[in-house]
Amino acid sequence: MCSAVRSLQCRTALARRNSRSAPRQTEIAEKETEIEERAEIQDQWSDFKKHMAAMQELRDGGSVAMLSAVNDLYELLTFNEVMQDISVKDTEIMDNMKTAKAGLEADKTALESDRSRAGEPEG
Repeated sequence: MCSAVRSLQCRTALARRNSRSAPRQTEIAEKETEIEERAEIQDQWSDFKKHMAAMQELRDGGSVAMLSAVNDLYELLTFNEVMQDISVKDTEIMDNMKTAKAGLEADKTALESDRSRAGEPEG
């Protein structure tokens, strides 16, 4: 009788421990999924850096090439505005990418912390 009670107590304690760790496991899995979804940010960041490097390399030559493609007076008069719009959009993309990257790094840090508390191996 004593061993049956102890066995029941052990199973109850194990069930309680598992029920407490289940929400943490779910939370960790959700964070892993979010990180995977946002991993493409790194690829976008890399592409954006290449774009900015190409723009830097072109410098005024890129503007001259675009200016030579002007077909009428209206395009010529709005050329500066178009160049400013491109610059503003590039700056906006860069800011969004920096924000997303910072968020991703924070999520990775939180995931590593949760894994270490849950006793899971990192990976």
